[in-house]
Amino acid sequence: MNELDNLNVGQLAPQFRLSDIDGNHIDLADYQGKIVVLHFWSTTCGWCKFVYPALRNIAQEYSEDKVILIGISSDMDFDALRAAITEEQFTWLQICEGNGWKDTVFKLYNVDRMPIEYIIDQDGKIAFKLGGGGKGSGEKVEEAVRSLVTR
Repeated sequence: MNELDNLNVGQLAPQFRLSDIDGNHIDLADYQGKIVVLHFWSTTCGWCKFVYPALRNIAQEYSEDKVILIGISSDMDFDALRAAITEEQFTWLQICEGNGWKDTVFKLYNVDRMPIEYIIDQDGKIAFKLGGGGKGSGEKVEEAVRSLVTR
């Protein structure tokens, strides 16, 4: 129950240090002072596709000194994952350990469905938790990021 309480809006975001799919180290603590969007997804998630245009917009609109996007995939097939990243033109960091729902960050953030976006503010606190996909979900992600950038 404590884990769930620590994932409420306003709580500090759980920290992690992992490698991205290219072997580069990603430490969430390194992004203190920036807005971080954690996008939990998979290549087989139909609902996830509704968020992709918004993520591409965010990546184009905001520099990495303001907003960091991190995709966190539950995929176990790295070839399919890399193909999807190329096809969808994802230019941001991607983490995938290859253990599906048992990946470290999925467990840290109690992810039980996809897509889910955790948006972490400049102070390292969870500012928004959005999930479910579907029409309008991408716009909600963009609005949440915009509200944090302008405050």
